[in-house]
Parts: sequence; structure tokens; C-alpha cells
Amino acid sequence: MNKNIAFTLAELLITLGIIGVIAALTMPSLIVKHRKQVVVEKLKKTSSALLQAYNMAKLDYGDSDRERFTPLNGDVALEMFNKYYVPYMKFLKVEKGQKGVYGYLADGTVLYFFKSRETNEPITTWNCTYIAVCINEKACENLDSNVDASASNVANGKDVFGIYINGKIPTWHFKYSTHEEIIERCKNNNSIEACSALIFEAGWKIPDDYPIKF
Repeated sequence: MNKNIAFTLAELLITLGIIGVIAALTMPSLIVKHRKQVVVEKLKKTSSALLQAYNMAKLDYGDSDRERFTPLNGDVALEMFNKYYVPYMKFLKVEKGQKGVYGYLADGTVLYFFKSRETNEPITTWNCTYIAVCINEKACENLDSNVDASASNVANGKDVFGIYINGKIPTWHFKYSTHEEIIERCKNNNSIEACSALIFEAGWKIPDDYPIKF
């Protein structure tokens, strides 16, 4: 009277096929979601670490000495980076470029400290001085040579983000811009700060209308 009840081979194959289809449909969205989370977590963590380093350096050196520095080239950038950031953050290594300096963090994030362009402002100001946050080492490869990021499959707002030297997100720069204008700046890949501002203003998350595809 005992009977063994089991699935047939055909039923197992059909079940596996259904699972495979579901996995194929859901995996891309899960990968995108994970990448977004990694980007936001790294950007937020780096912003916090830089802000802490900035405040500690202010206590040790004050503001006046700090404000006189501008990273006009790799040598000056390295001098400033070693003084104001290296003692307060854990870098695996620091490398000098021609125009800026790279700082490599343990989680794979790379910081590139540089002056993006010359201005007519007094040397005591920090206009156009940023830290580029590269999500991985490859994303920072061409920043020092000013090679177009799109040429190496690196995109601002996806692989590279811009923040101020004190770790703050540059939202004040867009005080007189509409949300749509900020989106356009991020979308057109012409502002390393615009995409950062969108994420920060959305509460440290990738907003639904974020213009860069992951």
C-alpha cells in the first residue's frame, strides 16, 4: 500500500525553467539597485570623513593658513593634502599627479584633489577647488589629464562625483537654479557637482528623476 510520490523529470525541468526566467527578469534590477546603494554609501561616507578631517585641521591650523593654499599643480596639491587630510584620514596610498593628488581609501574609493579651473578671484578664495570622489580606481584614471570622461566609459554622476574640500555637497552653487536646470547639468556631464547635489537633496538616495542611468 506504500507509494512514493515525487515530481517527474518533466515537471522539474519546467519548474527550473520558470525559476530561470524569473531570475533573468529580476537580476538586472537587483544589480542596478545594489550599484546605486554602493554609490550613495561611498559618497555619504566620504563626505562625512572629509568634513571630520576638515574640522580637525581647523582646530590644529586655523582657517588662515588653509585658505592661502590653492592646488595650482600637483606639488602644491600634494603638500596641502599631506598636511590637511592625510593625518586625519586612513589612506592606503597617496599619489601626486600633474594637476592634483590622488588619495586611495580602503573601500576602493579614490579622492582626487584639484583646482578645476582658473578664476579672477583672489588667491584666498576656494572657488573652483574640489575633491572628485571616484567610486573606483578606474574612474579616476583620466582626471589628471583632463581627458573626456566619456572616452573611457566613465561618467560624472555615475562613476565620479564632486564635493567641496570640506566634505560638504555643493548645493549653494545651485541656489539660483531650478531643479530642472540642475538635472540638465548633471545629464550633460558638464558639472561634477550637480549630480552630487541631486543625491544629497533627495535625502542621500538616487532620486526617481535622476538623469544618469546605472
